Amino acid sequence: MNRIAYTICALALLTSCGTQSGANPNSGMATPAGNVLFQEISQLRGMDIGSSIFVPGSLRESLPNQRFAYPGGSAVDGLGGKPWTFSEAVLVGKVVDVSVVDRLPGHIDDNEGLDAEHGSESVPAGAPNWALVTLQVDDAVGSPTGSVQRFKLGLGGFSDPRGVAAGLENLGTILIVVDRDETGLFYPVEGGALIGQVGGNGDVSFPGLGNEEATFVVGLDTVDEILQEARVAVSEPIVLGS
Repeated sequence: MNRIAYTICALALLTSCGTQSGANPNSGMATPAGNVLFQEISQLRGMDIGSSIFVPGSLRESLPNQRFAYPGGSAVDGLGGKPWTFSEAVLVGKVVDVSVVDRLPGHIDDNEGLDAEHGSESVPAGAPNWALVTLQVDDAVGSPTGSVQRFKLGLGGFSDPRGVAAGLENLGTILIVVDRDETGLFYPVEGGALIGQVGGNGDVSFPGLGNEEATFVVGLDTVDEILQEARVAVSEPIVLGS
């Protein structure tokens, strides 16, 4: 598990600012549900998470083949000084099911965090805190095995959690960059901003990136381009602060 990326994901689900239209230039205007999803993700992405937390500067750096390290093998990354990645896999497939739940089975730490957020000893029954998304996988790079994968998206920080869940359900085919939590369940990196809509011609757009999309994607505009880039063998890590 990538602890730094997980921290970023957790932080990004607790505060919000900014706006984004949610339109997909490759497949026409997104559905109203899709607009809610990407507007909310873009709002959370606009928050100030502090300079001490690393965030990749591009889609290329966010892919699972790109490694990072600190000068001199410093253990400041929490991983014993070993090179680490921001993500574990890229998944391409169709969303076939979305379940909204108040708790994630086996996720004690996450649920305790939700308890604190709600200001009580227990999470209210039926609260829309998490979306569990089932994906019928057509292609993948990284660790996944099997044609069906699931990922979670925290809903606690969104102003319209059920609207976000409905947006996920109506996405159709997506490309998503994911990492794993401590239980092995996937979650989207960048707080969901790297959930990409796939158009009929294989083009991919990331409305959750908002105005940053063009500079962040930097030429990786199709499913084939992104998967090909993710399969490139990277021999040396990027040394941060060097």
